Amino acid sequence: MPPPRLSIIIPVYNAESTLERSVDSLRAICESHRSEVEVILINDGSTDASQNLIDCITSEQKWGFGYRTVCQENRGAGAARNNGLRHATGKWIQFLDADDELLIDPSDFIAESNDVRCIAFGREIWRNGRKIRERRPVTIQSEKHFFDLMTAENLFQTSQVLFRREECKEFFDEDIACVEDWLFWIRNSSLFSRMAVEQNICTVRLHIHGNNISSQYARAGKNRIEAAKRIAEEMDEKWTRNGREMDEKWTRYQSNNLTLQQAIGQLQQGCFPPFSAFFRWPCQFRLYLKFLVYYCFCVVGRDATPYR
Repeated sequence: MPPPRLSIIIPVYNAESTLERSVDSLRAICESHRSEVEVILINDGSTDASQNLIDCITSEQKWGFGYRTVCQENRGAGAARNNGLRHATGKWIQFLDADDELLIDPSDFIAESNDVRCIAFGREIWRNGRKIRERRPVTIQSEKHFFDLMTAENLFQTSQVLFRREECKEFFDEDIACVEDWLFWIRNSSLFSRMAVEQNICTVRLHIHGNNISSQYARAGKNRIEAAKRIAEEMDEKWTRNGREMDEKWTRYQSNNLTLQQAIGQLQQGCFPPFSAFFRWPCQFRLYLKFLVYYCFCVVGRDATPYR
């Protein structure tokens, strides 16, 4: 049998209340395409009934997909996705969280994308059963444009990008949670050198709730700081190794963005950053406003979240 065209990797941790909804959403994939799709379920040390659900789904071969299951000790979503990547045999990869819903059939877009390394779609964001916003993907125009944008924010949630497995050079950092996808995309920046963008199509519905790890402010802040530091250190090392000239390395704009990211991380932990953070110009204006919002929330003793 030829390898599947697509591997859908779903990390599962205590997802008994949402996993079946996520698997049911795979019905968006046309029946004639399901034989070309493998679904990889990684149980990340769940302590609820998630494994029982996984067993039922795989034994029934629900919706006609081929399933593969992996069990591991609880090590986080990044480690679970890495395990999924190791077991994936598909030419293309899509991640889907166990509380996400797939909205489209990715196979149709893969078939038309012979010359690209990744395909980016929009995403819907829902809370309490209602859509609160949509986010459209951004077209990357150059390497500098990529780092200008990505030092200011994580543009791509893991479920909204399809990519060729062979073009993925780096795995997720298993020591980073909450923003592990931000670091993953930057480490795999070459994926975006040839990309297709579907501006008006949302591939996934994200559900925001109190159990999302991103809602754990102090932990999110700690990981934001660490990720920003690693991004700067690794890119300096990469460009030095490749013999880049100084003016081809981090621009002041990009460096200031990463400094503000660390300042936001401190505020998420309830700590005030150095006063010099207010004078980090040039930088992305929207990121600077976000920093000010987090600062104001910290002053009045409230947690700030991008979804509030």
